Amino acid sequence: MSLKYFVRNIDEKNFNKVVDIVKIQNCVSFVGAGLSISKGYRSWQEVILGTQKKQKLVIHGLVQAVGKRLKDYSKSQLKDLYEIAQDCKAFDQELYEQFIISEFDRKNYKRNWDQTHYYVWKIPFLSILTTNFDPCLYDAGFEVLGKDPTVFTTGGFGTPLKKGNLYHLHGITIKTNPPINNIKTIVLSKSEYNKAYSKNGSLYRFLTLVMQNHHLLFVGYSFKDRFFETLIDDIINILEEEKRVAEEIHKTEFKLRDHYLIIRNDEITPKREKMLKNYNIHTIKFTGVREDYTSLLNLLIELYENVTDTKLPEPLIQRLY
Repeated sequence: MSLKYFVRNIDEKNFNKVVDIVKIQNCVSFVGAGLSISKGYRSWQEVILGTQKKQKLVIHGLVQAVGKRLKDYSKSQLKDLYEIAQDCKAFDQELYEQFIISEFDRKNYKRNWDQTHYYVWKIPFLSILTTNFDPCLYDAGFEVLGKDPTVFTTGGFGTPLKKGNLYHLHGITIKTNPPINNIKTIVLSKSEYNKAYSKNGSLYRFLTLVMQNHHLLFVGYSFKDRFFETLIDDIINILEEEKRVAEEIHKTEFKLRDHYLIIRNDEITPKREKMLKNYNIHTIKFTGVREDYTSLLNLLIELYENVTDTKLPEPLIQRLY
């Protein structure tokens, strides 16, 4: 298989394996915030701490919205975004909730999605999981399906997974059909996160079940994102527990299911890559410069073409770039 749409150095064997598992409809996409930045949504760090340019605050984040100041926190505290969100919620819960709803509402248009969201739906994944609050995947699902996708979220996950369902693991802020009590689904503060990922929590149980039965393909994540660092640590804890329990039951070494991470090559270190491989999370790296993530779209298009045996017309491919 020739990966012709972009230049990069990756293990093509991993790409081919993803093609195979998507074809048998046992692959679940796990979408992060990176896919929504092109549609006006900010990184998690900017959402919590505010957007700064040349060391000057230009757009308020959660901290400023509830009336706090960055200098109220030490450098070590600034690294724990969930803890800061917890402090903001305790300081003024009403402003905390108002900010979340307004920050992740639709931007500019009634339906707001990017070609990357579109191809996540066009590729025949079994289901789509996301940690995002924004509606981009919901809106792209409407475009592809011709109707609003079925959404599950915190405290109400539908299992087993069904074809075409969208799972907002940390909540969703927009009005959905059927309606979901939006603000009650949000997982952002430390207490909300700890409750969801405790061993008796809804997210812990749900992800354990998903990873035991399906392959995951992570896309839109970066180790420069502090939220992803926390998330991947919790996923590794789940995998370690899965392995421990299985070996205790079967009295033999247990091999974890293979999962895959699409990531830009400058957003993961060799040390992190080696650590992930210990848990059968394999990387598919792509190249990019500064804020250019065109190669990610190219990679999704190529995955779509290979899985569906579809050849997009060359003029269409050029327009998408």
